[in-house]
Amino acid sequence: MSRIVNAQMHASLQVFACAARHLSFTRCADELHVTPGAISQQIRHLEERLGFALFHRVGRGLELTAEGQRLASVANEVHSRINEELRILHSGRIGGVFKLRCIPSFLSKWLMPRLPELQADYPDMELRVVAEDSSGSLRDDDFDLAIDLNDGSYPDCLRLRCWRRSCFQFAPLRC
Repeated sequence: MSRIVNAQMHASLQVFACAARHLSFTRCADELHVTPGAISQQIRHLEERLGFALFHRVGRGLELTAEGQRLASVANEVHSRINEELRILHSGRIGGVFKLRCIPSFLSKWLMPRLPELQADYPDMELRVVAEDSSGSLRDDDFDLAIDLNDGSYPDCLRLRCWRRSCFQFAPLRC
């Protein structure tokens, strides 16, 4: 069989793996947020493309054919490996709770409009913001990140200085 597996075939195989796992087009449709009819149509097109049946329709239920069982085994293994690799890749992402201390004007005019994008880029990160001017003293347990406008004279702290307004970056500061 010299068929090329294209993007449509991959999508159909994902639908098949879901339907094979549930042995139900309805439960698969619920998981994938589509209609049972859409699942049925995807499976029908996949069966036509492959040239063999994947399911026996038994009453209101489904059973895998011999070919369907073999393909389901491989499809589930592949999807499990992909999910595991994605879990590993995501484990290196920035996550956890970060305390940010910043001046109120920076918070309202620069950070707040950008928070949705920051949350989308780092969904595993929770940002706790304290807005206060830079006249207060800093203690290392008060924050993970600090943004202020004083002269930057914090003993034993790592600093990021920026003279241009456009180069603000999130950088960890540790005292």
